[in-house]
Amino acid sequence: MIIDYPKNLIKKLLDLDQDKKYEIKEHKKKRSLDANAYYWSLINQLANKLNLGNEELHRKMLQDYSQVMIVPLTPLQNPKGYFKYYEEYQKGKIKGQEIIQYKVYLPSSEMNSKEFWHLLQGLENECREQGIETLEERKVREMIERMENKEVLK
Repeated sequence: MIIDYPKNLIKKLLDLDQDKKYEIKEHKKKRSLDANAYYWSLINQLANKLNLGNEELHRKMLQDYSQVMIVPLTPLQNPKGYFKYYEEYQKGKIKGQEIIQYKVYLPSSEMNSKEFWHLLQGLENECREQGIETLEERKVREMIERMENKEVLK
Protein backbone atom coordinates (compact mmCIF):
# COMPACT_ATOMS: atom_id res chain seq x y z
CA MET A 1 0.00 0.00 0.00
CA ILE A 2 1.30 3.45 -0.91
CA ILE A 3 -0.13 6.45 0.92
CA ASP A 4 1.02 9.87 -0.22
CA TYR A 5 -0.07 13.13 -1.83
CA PRO A 6 -0.83 13.22 -5.61
CA LYS A 7 2.42 14.90 -6.71
CA ASN A 8 4.51 12.32 -4.84
CA LEU A 9 2.33 9.43 -6.02
CA ILE A 10 3.03 10.16 -9.69
CA LYS A 11 6.72 9.43 -9.20
CA LYS A 12 6.01 6.24 -7.27
CA LEU A 13 3.44 5.02 -9.81
CA LEU A 14 5.96 5.25 -12.64
CA ASP A 15 8.24 2.82 -10.79
CA LEU A 16 5.56 0.13 -10.47
CA ASP A 17 5.33 -2.95 -12.71
CA GLN A 18 3.69 -1.60 -15.90
CA ASP A 19 2.15 -5.02 -16.71
CA LYS A 20 -0.05 -4.99 -13.62
CA LYS A 21 -3.22 -3.04 -12.80
CA TYR A 22 -3.48 -0.99 -9.61
CA GLU A 23 -6.31 0.56 -7.65
CA ILE A 24 -6.09 4.12 -6.38
CA LYS A 25 -8.49 5.42 -3.78
CA GLU A 26 -8.61 8.33 -1.39
CA HIS A 27 -6.91 7.65 1.93
CA LYS A 28 -9.23 8.33 4.84
CA LYS A 29 -8.10 8.65 8.42
CA LYS A 30 -9.26 5.76 10.55
CA ARG A 31 -11.41 6.31 13.57
CA SER A 32 -9.53 5.86 16.83
CA LEU A 33 -10.12 2.61 18.64
CA ASP A 34 -11.00 4.65 21.73
CA ALA A 35 -13.96 6.35 20.02
CA ASN A 36 -15.12 3.10 18.44
CA ALA A 37 -14.80 1.16 21.72
CA TYR A 38 -16.69 3.90 23.55
CA TYR A 39 -19.50 3.80 20.97
CA TRP A 40 -19.92 0.03 21.28
CA SER A 41 -19.70 0.19 25.07
CA LEU A 42 -22.61 2.64 25.11
CA ILE A 43 -24.52 0.53 22.56
CA ASN A 44 -24.11 -2.51 24.82
CA GLN A 45 -25.24 -0.65 27.96
CA LEU A 46 -28.25 0.94 26.29
CA ALA A 47 -29.25 -2.28 24.51
CA ASN A 48 -29.21 -4.11 27.85
CA LYS A 49 -31.33 -1.40 29.45
CA LEU A 50 -33.87 -1.47 26.58
CA ASN A 51 -33.83 -5.27 26.13
CA LEU A 52 -32.59 -4.99 22.55
CA GLY A 53 -29.78 -6.66 20.66
CA ASN A 54 -26.64 -4.62 20.01
CA GLU A 55 -27.06 -4.83 16.22
CA GLU A 56 -30.74 -3.86 16.46
CA LEU A 57 -29.88 -0.79 18.53
CA HIS A 58 -26.94 0.09 16.25
CA ARG A 59 -29.34 0.01 13.27
CA LYS A 60 -31.74 2.31 15.16
CA MET A 61 -28.90 4.75 15.93
CA LEU A 62 -27.95 4.79 12.23
CA GLN A 63 -31.57 5.44 11.28
CA ASP A 64 -31.78 8.32 13.75
CA TYR A 65 -28.31 9.87 13.43
CA SER A 66 -26.59 8.67 10.24
CA GLN A 67 -26.46 10.24 6.80
CA VAL A 68 -29.34 8.99 4.65
CA MET A 69 -30.01 8.93 0.94
CA ILE A 70 -33.09 7.88 -1.00
CA VAL A 71 -32.39 5.24 -3.64
CA PRO A 72 -34.97 4.11 -6.21
CA LEU A 73 -34.83 0.46 -7.33
CA THR A 74 -37.09 -1.60 -9.54
CA PRO A 75 -39.13 -4.31 -7.77
CA LEU A 76 -36.79 -6.93 -9.30
CA GLN A 77 -33.67 -5.37 -7.71
CA ASN A 78 -32.83 -6.61 -4.24
CA PRO A 79 -31.28 -3.86 -2.05
CA LYS A 80 -29.68 -6.53 0.16
CA GLY A 81 -27.03 -7.07 -2.48
CA TYR A 82 -26.13 -3.37 -2.55
CA PHE A 83 -26.62 -1.92 0.93
CA LYS A 84 -26.10 -3.06 4.52
CA TYR A 85 -28.50 -0.67 6.27
CA TYR A 86 -31.71 0.28 4.47
CA GLU A 87 -35.48 0.30 4.78
CA GLU A 88 -38.31 0.58 2.29
CA TYR A 89 -39.49 4.18 2.12
CA GLN A 90 -42.23 4.42 -0.52
CA LYS A 91 -43.40 3.00 -3.83
CA GLY A 92 -43.93 5.02 -6.96
CA LYS A 93 -43.16 5.37 -10.64
CA ILE A 94 -40.38 7.00 -12.61
CA LYS A 95 -41.16 7.50 -16.31
CA GLY A 96 -43.88 4.87 -16.04
CA GLN A 97 -41.55 2.31 -14.41
CA GLU A 98 -42.63 0.90 -11.04
CA ILE A 99 -40.01 1.63 -8.39
CA ILE A 100 -39.48 1.19 -4.68
CA GLN A 101 -37.61 3.94 -2.91
CA TYR A 102 -35.33 2.91 -0.06
CA LYS A 103 -33.77 4.95 2.70
CA VAL A 104 -30.12 3.91 2.76
CA TYR A 105 -28.08 4.68 5.87
CA LEU A 106 -24.34 5.29 5.94
CA PRO A 107 -22.61 2.53 7.95
CA SER A 108 -20.55 3.83 10.88
CA SER A 109 -17.42 2.22 9.43
CA GLU A 110 -17.69 4.54 6.41
CA MET A 111 -18.30 7.73 8.39
CA ASN A 112 -15.82 10.55 8.59
CA SER A 113 -15.03 12.01 12.00
CA LYS A 114 -17.76 14.68 11.80
CA GLU A 115 -20.42 12.12 10.86
CA PHE A 116 -19.27 9.73 13.59
CA TRP A 117 -19.24 12.60 16.12
CA HIS A 118 -22.91 13.27 15.29
CA LEU A 119 -23.77 9.55 15.71
CA LEU A 120 -21.91 9.38 19.02
CA GLN A 121 -23.57 12.53 20.36
CA GLY A 122 -26.98 11.09 19.50
CA LEU A 123 -26.15 7.83 21.27
CA GLU A 124 -24.89 9.73 24.31
CA ASN A 125 -28.14 11.72 24.48
CA GLU A 126 -30.17 8.51 24.32
CA CYS A 127 -28.02 7.00 27.09
CA ARG A 128 -28.38 10.04 29.36
CA GLU A 129 -32.18 9.85 28.92
CA GLN A 130 -32.00 6.29 30.27
CA GLY A 131 -29.73 7.25 33.19
CA ILE A 132 -26.59 5.74 31.66
CA GLU A 133 -23.43 7.66 32.50
CA THR A 134 -21.45 9.06 29.54
CA LEU A 135 -18.05 10.69 29.18
CA GLU A 136 -17.82 14.43 29.48
CA GLU A 137 -18.21 16.15 26.12
CA ARG A 138 -14.64 17.46 26.31
CA LYS A 139 -13.20 13.95 26.66
CA VAL A 140 -15.23 12.69 23.69
CA ARG A 141 -14.13 15.68 21.59
CA GLU A 142 -10.49 14.88 22.47
CA MET A 143 -11.01 11.28 21.34
CA ILE A 144 -12.40 12.45 18.02
CA GLU A 145 -9.57 14.98 17.60
CA ARG A 146 -7.00 12.23 18.22
CA MET A 147 -8.73 10.25 15.50
CA GLU A 148 -8.52 13.19 13.09
CA ASN A 149 -4.85 13.84 13.82
CA LYS A 150 -3.75 10.23 13.54
CA GLU A 151 -2.23 9.36 10.16
CA VAL A 152 -1.15 5.95 8.99
CA LEU A 153 1.89 6.24 6.72
CA LYS A 154 3.39 3.22 5.07
